[in-house]
Amino acid sequence: MKQFDYVRPATVTEAVAAAAQPGAVYLAAGTNLLDLMKGGVSRPDRLVDVTHLDGLDQIETLADGSLRIGALVSNADLAHDANFAKSYPAVAEALLSGASAQLRNAATVGGNLLQRTRCAYFYDTASRCNKREAGTGCDARDGENRGHAVLGWSESCIATHPSDFCVPLAALDAVVEIEGRNGRREIALEELHRLPGNTPERESALEPGDLWRWDTNGKSTRLTNANAAKLAGVDMPQVTRFNFKGANGDTVWGIAMRPAGLAPAAKAPAVLLVHGGPQGSFGDSWSFRWNPAVWTGHGYATVSVDFHGSTGYGQGFTDAINKDWGGKPLTDLKNGLKAATDRFDYIDAENVCAAGGSYGGYMMNWIEGNWPDRFKCIVQHDGVFDARAMAYETEELWFDEYEHGGHPYYEAAAEYERWNPVNFVDKWKTPQLVITSEKDFRIPYTQGLAAFTALQRREIPSRLVIFPDENHWVLKPKNSLQWHSEVFGWLDKWTGGAK
Repeated sequence: MKQFDYVRPATVTEAVAAAAQPGAVYLAAGTNLLDLMKGGVSRPDRLVDVTHLDGLDQIETLADGSLRIGALVSNADLAHDANFAKSYPAVAEALLSGASAQLRNAATVGGNLLQRTRCAYFYDTASRCNKREAGTGCDARDGENRGHAVLGWSESCIATHPSDFCVPLAALDAVVEIEGRNGRREIALEELHRLPGNTPERESALEPGDLWRWDTNGKSTRLTNANAAKLAGVDMPQVTRFNFKGANGDTVWGIAMRPAGLAPAAKAPAVLLVHGGPQGSFGDSWSFRWNPAVWTGHGYATVSVDFHGSTGYGQGFTDAINKDWGGKPLTDLKNGLKAATDRFDYIDAENVCAAGGSYGGYMMNWIEGNWPDRFKCIVQHDGVFDARAMAYETEELWFDEYEHGGHPYYEAAAEYERWNPVNFVDKWKTPQLVITSEKDFRIPYTQGLAAFTALQRREIPSRLVIFPDENHWVLKPKNSLQWHSEVFGWLDKWTGGAK
């Protein structure tokens, strides 16, 4: 066995710091780490022993009746807990069906979730295994042992995860709470384990240095940290995924972000961010424009909602926006913002702006006339103002016609006019920043000019910013700096700025 350092921190904070060192891994019951080390499969430089940390071995009943289970609760203690067994019998049965009584007494729920695969080729260091050593190949695919994945496998890996415990947890919408270098995060348990794809060596959404515990109420957001060195010293926001009842009583998901450094009892001005597409989603990605972490860095809490029409929730949910651009999505946004302000006390519910680009920009114009009394200000980027003009101006004719029932404007004018923002200009009253670009042929800049004219004619405080060298997106770094300066300047003007 390779030599290693052994660290036994006294607190969670110390554990996270110790595990941040290169080559460090956590040692806790149930992860089968020692077996892997003995076989030369895992060769850590440092073991951070967290088996004794206070507070992670408790089973708590929350106010809504759901349970919070610490990562160091043993499988046996959880399975035999009367309240847990009564409320979640399927999970208790899964725990009791695993291993022997002796192992259940020693193994923990956290270790159970973070077991490594039991694929024989993974354990055999003489075999090629992409999970053990990326890029070497997968001998299991053509080997004698075919007790592997039927669903979810890839050309790079056919190994399965061994935990029976995970299956009922995912079915019950369990949540994992993660404590890492960037503070506390939450993630849906069903998103904890990654499908192998082309990177089977990345088995979970956890970064090295994470501690976690799971909750049986709701879901939250995914965590990755691929740029740890570049982000060192950067304070990241607290990210929480939440759900609520949206249009038609459907479950709709949203994300709320708390600015880093916000005092415990303080409130932050907020921005409702509306994604484009509309077949899209706010996820774990980077953009020169719509990067919520940048907005929180300026001191704003952010709320984003995956309204009807968003991707990731089934084709029916995505298709629900067709011929209904201003209907169900607006209901979802209203309900989602209220759910967020009711739940997260750091959001100043009376000091909120709204912002969006492309379809999100359309929604800003729609909000102007159909939700006119809610926001301090609006930021509208490349949004549709007049559906009739858009039908004859856009270079993306197929998409525009598809979204209105598959007909050109002259065959189905009523479908276009039903959700046309221009028809509600008489109700506009919210100050708006209009941003557009002269090389945008998707939603031509004339749409932005028209919206600005409407604002000016109604004597609504407004500002127009035109990028002559950009298209439907802001792609140049220097323009991105100006874009953010304009946007944050507008927000600060009408909210008073972050304190």
